[in-house]
Parts: sequence; C-alpha cells; structure tokens
Amino acid sequence: MKRIALIVSLLCCVLSASAQNTKGWSLIPYAKVAGSIDFLYGPYESKFHGDLGVDAKYDFNEHWSLLGGIDYQYRRTNSDKPENWEDGVPGTGFNNYFRLPVRIEFSYKWFYVNAGPYVERAVNPWLDARTYEHFGFGGMSEIGGRIKLTENSRLRLGLQFMMGHDRIAYKVGHAEEHWTCLSFIGLPFSVGYEIHL
Repeated sequence: MKRIALIVSLLCCVLSASAQNTKGWSLIPYAKVAGSIDFLYGPYESKFHGDLGVDAKYDFNEHWSLLGGIDYQYRRTNSDKPENWEDGVPGTGFNNYFRLPVRIEFSYKWFYVNAGPYVERAVNPWLDARTYEHFGFGGMSEIGGRIKLTENSRLRLGLQFMMGHDRIAYKVGHAEEHWTCLSFIGLPFSVGYEIHL
C-alpha cells in the first residue's frame, strides 16, 4: 500500500506543471500510431496508420490556444486484396497523405483537450483503375496530459479520435460519378514535444 501511495505522489509531482506562459508561440513535433477501420475497401477491419507532423501553437491566455500544422500519414488499406481489384488491376495496399489540421485547445495545468477539422491530399490520388480521390477532410479530437521537462518544454501524451471522409470520382465509361464517403475511423496514440519559443 505504501508503494502505491509513493507512486501516486510521484506521478502527481511530475504532472503538476506550473502555469504556462499566458501568451506566445510554441512548436510541437509529434508522432502517432493508430489502429483504424478502413471503410473504402471491404472487409472493414483494423489497419495501421502512422503519422509524423509538427504543429505551431499560439496561446491566447493560460487556458486557450490555437494549433495549426502539417502532418504526413502512412495509411494501410485493403486495396491489395484480389476481391477489391478493378479490371484485374491490384491496388498498392497503402497510401501516403499530407494533411493540414487546425484545432482549438483547452488546457488546465497538466491536462489538455483539443478538437478541429483537417483537409488532406493523397500522394497517389488513384485508389484503383477507375477511382480518383480528389481530397479528404474530417475532424479530430484529442485528450491527454503534459509532463513538464523544463521551464519551457513539455512532453505531451494523448489519445486522439479521427474520422475521415473522401471526395471521390468514379469513371463509368466516358462519364464520371462523384460522391463523398466515409473513409476511416481511427484512434491514434500521440506523443509530442512542446517547446515554448
């Protein structure tokens, strides 16, 4: 019991970060790993997503901030399975995306929560022989904690929820059909390093 009390008190000491600077800029390089459900190709099963990115963060006051940045994502799909091939042409089984996210963040001591939209574009927009992905968009929210490393830096650990949609063009003969569809739902674990400039 004494060990548990000691561990809890040490965690409280580590997480009890002093109040951050009330205004100013921070940079947050981060990495994420996720299990996501791919809805573009059946069967709908968990697939790997990996992200690397950097956010610029502006603190309006002690609690409210705006984050915006650029994000690279590696996303697995089921397009390499024979049952999903169009005209006998296999897909790659993965795609690479560049994303521009914008979020509003609320923080209190070590705790933070943020949410906002994003737009993305695939490096290879052809999903298969007939299907073209114009762009993607969606929303994300994250809840997590910040561990104080120095006076001006924090380690950020968070769990994120992401939902993505794609704007698709599908060629049928000489005509094209356009629609918007759900592409994935993911739960990434995020690790970031926040440094106040």
